[in-house]
Amino acid sequence: MNVEFLNFDRGTDIAAVTVLGIFALLGLIIGAFVKVRNVTKGKNESSILGALEAALLALLGGIIARLFIWLLLLPLTDLSSGAILVGHVFFLIPSVVDDFISLGSSRVMATPDGLLLLATIVGSFSGMMDGIWRIHDWKGFGWLSFPLDMTWGLAGLNYSLLLHLVNFTWGNHVTTTRNNAHQYKSGFAFKGSYAFTQGSVMSSLSGNSESKSFEHEMLHVWQNRAFGPFYTLSYIEWMLFWFLPGLFAGAFCNKTESEENVGVSNGIQRLCYYNNPWEVWTFKRHGLKRKSYGPELIWSSKAVILFMIPLYGSLIILLICYYFMLL
Repeated sequence: MNVEFLNFDRGTDIAAVTVLGIFALLGLIIGAFVKVRNVTKGKNESSILGALEAALLALLGGIIARLFIWLLLLPLTDLSSGAILVGHVFFLIPSVVDDFISLGSSRVMATPDGLLLLATIVGSFSGMMDGIWRIHDWKGFGWLSFPLDMTWGLAGLNYSLLLHLVNFTWGNHVTTTRNNAHQYKSGFAFKGSYAFTQGSVMSSLSGNSESKSFEHEMLHVWQNRAFGPFYTLSYIEWMLFWFLPGLFAGAFCNKTESEENVGVSNGIQRLCYYNNPWEVWTFKRHGLKRKSYGPELIWSSKAVILFMIPLYGSLIILLICYYFMLL
């Protein structure tokens, strides 16, 4: 345990307090004006209660996320190396940017204090947005969605922050409440007809909560909450590993009913996306046939699992072993 890191003024420094105050205030102001529809009561809501929920969740989100990162760093004897590891696991994009910064000067974000501030910003902003749109169902197991997002699901949550920012003016957020996730009817997507989900935010998804597409994306939301950084990193790992094989396979593999090649983009999509174990799970869960999108290069579930075990297993072992080496 790093004794120096025990001091609690790290949780009350001026930057953290400022961040919490700004997002709580914004939550109060915006939350009071955003009209949403309570699906259980069938009434439109635009009240001081919504503003208070946004302000409260902004405060709680920032504090919980900050505390979670602090607890991860606290046992480490090598804080510098530990911050780099934790940063790349939970804040991948800022940490990669920090890698380039470190080539010319010292690190800024993948440091103990930098990560605590990042966690405060991501948690507070996300909590504010959750409260403004009243997404959390506080009954039953629904209440788990908020603390999971702010802790174990934090890796996916910082990507969802980017989706909020991109979709803010044109994403058309749905106004139904208590679905335990954000849904933008339009917004950022890699492909026009495909939804895109990161953390608790579903983008470019026009279907309602009864549709197969909504259920598909909602399962991704809970995959992130249940498997945390392993979900995010393993998804990226699979795509990087199969990108070049997909490129070459698509260029040279012939279609079943013609002499035309599958195509480079289709080859990459089928190996990296349709064969991705997380997508195989969601397609199978909702009875959707992956091979209906073109049978070439799309494997059976058993074949996917066969390739998944060494890839995902090595990633998990590597991360766990490296973390315990720093204790």
